[in-house]
Amino acid sequence: MAKTKTIPLGYFNEFMPNLLSDSEVQFLFFARKPLFERLVQRIAQEHKGSIPQHYLMIGKRGMGKTLLLLRLSIELKSSEYRHRFVGLSFSEEQYTLHSLSKLWLNALESLADVLDSENNHLALTTLEIEISEIKGIKDEKQRCQEAYRLLKKFGTDSNRRPVLLLDNLNQIFDSLSTVEHSQLRQLITEADAPILIGASPNIFNDDYQAPFYDAFDIEYLEKLSFEQSLALIEHLGEVTGQINLKSIIYQNLARLETLHQLTGGNIRTLVTLFELITKDFSDVNVYRDLEMLVNRATPLYKAQFEDLAKQSQVILGSIAQNWNPCNLDTLRQLTNLESGTISAHLDRLQKAGWIQRLGPRKNATYEVSERFFNIWYLMRTSTQRQGRELRWLTDFLQGWFDKKELRQIIESQTKNLGVIDEDGIAYLTAINNATGKTQKTQKNEKVLKEHLSELKFQEGFKAYENSDWEQAEKLWKEALPNFSDPSRIWFNVAYVFKKMNRLDESEQAFLNAVAINPNDPDYWNDMGNLYMEYLYDFEKAKVAYLEAVKIDSTAVFPKSNLTFLYRDKFNNISAALSIFTNSEKLYTVDGRIDDTLFLHKAIFALYDKDWMLSITYWKQAFIQINEKLPHHTQDDWQRSA
Repeated sequence: MAKTKTIPLGYFNEFMPNLLSDSEVQFLFFARKPLFERLVQRIAQEHKGSIPQHYLMIGKRGMGKTLLLLRLSIELKSSEYRHRFVGLSFSEEQYTLHSLSKLWLNALESLADVLDSENNHLALTTLEIEISEIKGIKDEKQRCQEAYRLLKKFGTDSNRRPVLLLDNLNQIFDSLSTVEHSQLRQLITEADAPILIGASPNIFNDDYQAPFYDAFDIEYLEKLSFEQSLALIEHLGEVTGQINLKSIIYQNLARLETLHQLTGGNIRTLVTLFELITKDFSDVNVYRDLEMLVNRATPLYKAQFEDLAKQSQVILGSIAQNWNPCNLDTLRQLTNLESGTISAHLDRLQKAGWIQRLGPRKNATYEVSERFFNIWYLMRTSTQRQGRELRWLTDFLQGWFDKKELRQIIESQTKNLGVIDEDGIAYLTAINNATGKTQKTQKNEKVLKEHLSELKFQEGFKAYENSDWEQAEKLWKEALPNFSDPSRIWFNVAYVFKKMNRLDESEQAFLNAVAINPNDPDYWNDMGNLYMEYLYDFEKAKVAYLEAVKIDSTAVFPKSNLTFLYRDKFNNISAALSIFTNSEKLYTVDGRIDDTLFLHKAIFALYDKDWMLSITYWKQAFIQINEKLPHHTQDDWQRSA
């Protein structure tokens, strides 16, 4: 959309976007454009008679959920979509919603607003009369049926599919009973049913037995990266006519990145930061920037926090003051409350979007969802010592994001990677990423990734030696993308798959290894072993062994394996004896005769029915093997012979 005008500075209503006009929403909407375009495209694919796909957007407070729903509503009113869909918007908090019939009545009231805006007075009058009649029905079940029937009838008669745009869907679901959840699920999975597009601060009904489990296509509104945050601030500068904004931004990158790190890429906070940049961004003290952001956010945060139950305030405040995620035991010590009380309030705080749970419920830890609220709480309630620590943190981060200093660190450390462990690599990678994308940092990134892959490769061997096959597979696959010789990875992974009896995957891993490096006889030999000993595909085993011999005619093991294959599987004694005779001299390695030589001789002697000679060779094989595996006894081998 071409920008033909600008919006006055400070006209954002960042905490009440519903007060914005349609044109203002279109001007300001920026950060969630890719998701918006994807949703519009998906909605447009619905056709008459289809069972609709429903959507749920999960995002913390201030991540742009409400503005995204508003933008979808505006798009559905455009000439391209208004003849096929009707977007029904609701207030952000559905405080009066207490039953399923109320949900459908609210949708009908929203539909009446749409008809009014379209000047469709005849349809509006008819609808208002029918809504009034339905409200007069005393029986909840009948009232619900009639309200839904009327909504669906409008869609059928007008060929316009209703699209319900529901903010804080988690609160709506909390207001409905389990029976009503099941009824709603049944209704919205019918042909030509309304499309539900909801927003919530967290996942709900994630129990696979719950009625709405797997009912929505879920999209997560993640925090903005630093680059995305700068792009949003620049966009706000364009639509408000702040022509000097770019120069201010690029003169204060380290300062802005510090604020981004502390505030967590939250869109609402970034809008406030934008206003701060344009009005009061002259002091170079980052802590002062934080104080000004906190001051602007205080009316909202204070009112929301004080609306919580007293014990919820205590628990949320304890989590915020702890800063790091804390578990139930830590909260019990911090609050002096009983575990049952704490758990109940944690569930309420999580549903309301104040906190998020990390890990499974049994071993869960909890942290404040919105990082800037955590900063706000600390700055409003911290002791003098805690305040001093927060000042040190901001000063440290501002120095941290000074690119010249970071480049010096990375240059010195990458010269001595041999003694750096995985944590050290993560540390250096973070520093390298903070210095921006240059040819030098890209080279550093490649070196760091290769070293990390080498570390994971070695860790994989340790896991393999400890018979932890799944961990070995995981580590080797993690090492694969940046490893210097990926054929080695696939060769090792093939062994792991064989240990786990995942034989088809083992075969594919061997094939991957020989495709990358077809000139390693060990790869072919060991793949032949898989075919012969596990998959019983003797023709493929023969091909693999012959390929190994072709690559290295002095290799003992593939010739030895060919001998066994011809003799035992193809019953071709003459071919087996020929291979064995022609390669007998290869069985001496570093002046030592390999035990395999005597094993072959013993077995060939059995074929010739020379029993005593066979026993002699068995004994010789035992002597050789006993040097490698002393736990065998001579009696064992004599019994075998």
